[in-house]
Amino acid sequence: NLFSLDTFMDEVDISGLTKKEAAEVCRKAIKDRYADVTVTVKIDDKNSIELTGEDLTVADTLDFSLAAVVVK
Repeated sequence: NLFSLDTFMDEVDISGLTKKEAAEVCRKAIKDRYADVTVTVKIDDKNSIELTGEDLTVADTLDFSLAAVVVK
């Protein structure tokens, strides 16, 4: 099954793609979007840890989300 024309997942055009192709395209877009993110975690008044996009793992629910919009 292919996604219909003008189908988007969070601004990513997945029109004409299979579920597997759409997941790959969306995962790449997520990875690219968060690559330059920096997060600072304050431990106490004197200590903090700075994490970059390379340090972080983005968990997604694409398999569930894409399955919900596929029409069989």
